[in-house]
Amino acid sequence: MTENDMAQKSQRSHQISLPQGEVEKAPASTDPVVATGLIAVKDPAYEKPVFRRDASSGIKPFEEIDRDLGNALKETRKVTGLSREAIAELVGLSTPVYGRYERGFSSLTVTRLIHLCEVLNIGPEEMIFSVAPHLYGVSQEEAEERYATFSMVRKLDVDTLKLVRQLLEQVRPSSPASSSESELK
Repeated sequence: MTENDMAQKSQRSHQISLPQGEVEKAPASTDPVVATGLIAVKDPAYEKPVFRRDASSGIKPFEEIDRDLGNALKETRKVTGLSREAIAELVGLSTPVYGRYERGFSSLTVTRLIHLCEVLNIGPEEMIFSVAPHLYGVSQEEAEERYATFSMVRKLDVDTLKLVRQLLEQVRPSSPASSSESELK
């Protein structure tokens, strides 16, 4: 990259601060990652910047997500009436290792999350919504509406589900994506 290219790149970027470190606005580009409006976040847990949405829209640092996911896991376990020891045994872990998940000291893998959802008899969306509602809408209200609707639809029998799908196909927006879906992309 030439000095001129670097100067132009610098002019297209601006910096903001987040609790987890410095953030740099991704330069204007035809790159699909950059075109989504993501910003490079310099997270202390990673050597290289990772791309995420702007924190001003309610995005939590990864460390906070791990902690909140652990709290949600703990609350869900308590609702089921199972002890930490019982859950640990059901998922093939020692109690201290499982406890690290509940305290947010260890990050859950997708496979571990799926296994825990099977054991706790919940859908993964219940855990994910509790820590990342921004994935469900551009505003808190929209996210809550989508999640509540999704939760209701999830419990329907297959015949009712088919009817709901037919209804949704009739009221689907004329554009390929709704306004909020476009904003999320």
